[in-house]
Amino acid sequence: NALILAINKIAEKNNISNFDKLPYFLRGYSAGGIFSYSFSEFFPGKTAAVVDIRGGIESNNTNNTNNLNIPGLILVGEQELKE
Repeated sequence: NALILAINKIAEKNNISNFDKLPYFLRGYSAGGIFSYSFSEFFPGKTAAVVDIRGGIESNNTNNTNNLNIPGLILVGEQELKE
């Protein structure tokens, strides 16, 4: 919600019409990747595509299928989960 609110405020402050209506292309590394993927679950209508780099997928709702039609790239290394 904070990202959407910030975009709306920027559009309003700068008199940019329809800026807040554009979909987001999200790319994140680590926690940013988790955020990007999670955002696509909760706001699929505002998400055009997602790239998650070494963030894994930590879904709050394992039954969530809202983002199945959103293009995405998830990059995780072979040794990523071994500690």
